[in-house]
Amino acid sequence: MTPDQVLDRAADLLERDGWRRDDNGPATPAERGPRCVVGAIEAAAVNLLVRGAAQEALAVEVGGGLIGWNDEIARDGRQVVRTLRRTARKLRG
Repeated sequence: MTPDQVLDRAADLLERDGWRRDDNGPATPAERGPRCVVGAIEAAAVNLLVRGAAQEALAVEVGGGLIGWNDEIARDGRQVVRTLRRTARKLRG
């Protein structure tokens, strides 16, 4: 799995299960329940290097830390999903 695929999978999980603030949510894709953006990325990728690359690309896109962006800046789950998908497209070139 590549970083762009991780971001798309994280967006899929948020669309399926919902978005939340202040808590990662379920740890595996099989578990259902709302996730924050970091929790969605963690559930989407097992490989730590690929996960880290996906998180770094998203952090560049949002201009800072993911937890702060998720919990304080992002307006709603739709914005988070759109941002994940946009970042994935940019990684694909």
